Amino acid sequence: MSRPPSRTPAAPAPPVPDDETPVELESLEPEEIVAVALQDRRPLTPTILAALNQTRRDAAQYDDEGSRKLVREIDSRVRRATHHELHPGCPRVVIQVPMLPNRQFVRVNEKVYFGEHEVWDCEARTILALVHHARLVEAQRMDDRRSDGPLIDLDSPLGERARAIQRA
Repeated sequence: MSRPPSRTPAAPAPPVPDDETPVELESLEPEEIVAVALQDRRPLTPTILAALNQTRRDAAQYDDEGSRKLVREIDSRVRRATHHELHPGCPRVVIQVPMLPNRQFVRVNEKVYFGEHEVWDCEARTILALVHHARLVEAQRMDDRRSDGPLIDLDSPLGERARAIQRA
């Protein structure tokens, strides 16, 4: 025997007061903007993001429990933000990532970039800056080899022969 379904009506939604309008964030202080941003789930704007960053920098200097809690809340909110909230207007681009001169690949957060990739523009600038820096380091290393005169690579057979001569 089963029980008959309940015929009670669903509870009505609580009334929304007419005087509650979205808070104008530009007129608030940074601490108030942070409080609103942490309570609401509204999308981040550049104003909110700047207030969150400044408040986090200020609170990170202190060692009390309230400051640490505020830093954790701000970190959590920014971590949940989408890319469009953090970098509004940032387009997707296709880049060709070469192998680095030292026969390594570009790695960002353990992700290997080699060949053609579609990434955000800000991420592409970081990857290509890493490639450029690796090329500068390799060019300097090669220049150091030429300017110091003949050097012996100690891993080569010639280096082994030099060690054998020194031992004799």
